[in-house]
Amino acid sequence: MQILTQNSLAAPSTLGINAFVVLILLGVHLLLDLFSWEISLEMSAYVLCLVLVLGTFFLPQRKILTFGNRLGGKLGTWLLTGLVFNLFIGAVFSALQFLYLIKGQTFPNDLWFGHFRFSGEREIFVLFLGFILGTSVLKGLIKDLRLVVFGSELASSFGIDLRKLERKAIFVVLVCQVSVTCMFGVFAFTGLLFPHLLRSFAFFRSSVKNELFIGAPLCGLAFSFLDYVSYSYPYSGAEIPTGLMSSLVGSLLLLVLLVREYGRKSS
Repeated sequence: MQILTQNSLAAPSTLGINAFVVLILLGVHLLLDLFSWEISLEMSAYVLCLVLVLGTFFLPQRKILTFGNRLGGKLGTWLLTGLVFNLFIGAVFSALQFLYLIKGQTFPNDLWFGHFRFSGEREIFVLFLGFILGTSVLKGLIKDLRLVVFGSELASSFGIDLRKLERKAIFVVLVCQVSVTCMFGVFAFTGLLFPHLLRSFAFFRSSVKNELFIGAPLCGLAFSFLDYVSYSYPYSGAEIPTGLMSSLVGSLLLLVLLVREYGRKSS
């Protein structure tokens, strides 16, 4: 997302993609509760999200809202909208959590801060499927993304169809985000935190290919290890959700980036 938008603040969390998947999960949970259906919440939401993603992807090209052709210089507005949407969904989540608590009913409390401790064969399969699909599509886009790093005008001068590139890249982001969030919950700001950590090393900063195909899996493994440590060494008998730690660190990073961006514009 940062490559496409040429903006260091862009991420699935800041653009509201995480919150959208949570909204679908909450809606599916309410439906299953209302009709007393004994169906998996995770798989039901996953299938519904994929249908929505595929339906959007196969819409006529002119109906797709893309960064290069529609958003233009209004990306800041979209980032602000995404953050506000996140806050709104967080409030809805808290309200529903409270209502279920006072009624003594089961609510997916672990959804807001993700973890891997309940993962089984089904969840791992979905994650692996999303990873393979995302990697396969990105392999065909890597040459174009290398040029986009230097600016959309340069990429267009080389004959790159930015609208088509954005459609495919956003499709990858959505599929991967849906796979992770539906199966494991929200790991907020990971799409903001890890890219900036990677770019502190010249090996990743100098190569989009290294960043996407080596850096991302490494960060995923590091995050899984952090989750394992949190699970193995609880604090006062309670596990610290890994998604909570990513939210704390990621929100601080977002604040730093916002201050830096404001300072750059002021100067």
